[in-house]
Amino acid sequence: MSSFYRLCIPITLLLILSFISSAKDGNLLLKGTIVKKGCTIETRDITVSLGEIPVKHFKNTAGIKSPMIPFSIKLTNCSSPSVSLMFAGGEFGNTGLIALTGDDSAQGVVIELSNNNGALIALNKETESLTPNKDEDVEFNFNANYLSVSPNVKAGKANAEAIFSVKYN
Repeated sequence: MSSFYRLCIPITLLLILSFISSAKDGNLLLKGTIVKKGCTIETRDITVSLGEIPVKHFKNTAGIKSPMIPFSIKLTNCSSPSVSLMFAGGEFGNTGLIALTGDDSAQGVVIELSNNNGALIALNKETESLTPNKDEDVEFNFNANYLSVSPNVKAGKANAEAIFSVKYN
């Protein structure tokens, strides 16, 4: 057998093996939307002051809420047919509620976000979609409040942070 054939046989085997190893093992689906322009967030950094709530307000009972404090997020120049928001942050367990942050935090209390009807806005879930008005503006109205998750509420700082992102539908 000539050296040419000896060289061709291994190369042919390598080519056959490379075709076999490229079998389809899974799919990657990439999705998105191209919009004319994204919405402009009118106020990027929002501070909601929930006030000073005495420990006795929670009556040694889980499930007691502090007064709801309204806040809004306004988007302008929205060319998308509808938009929603999604909040993310430190979650208390798997409840959709926002955990307090810091070493000297109050205990037994979390922060709850809700819409105007009082329905929970859970972390990592999209809000209801809204349609921009004729001026391409949309305003999301929410409430924030403390919620006791334990009958043993302990005093301390009650701060938390969440980020929000705009979803174009």
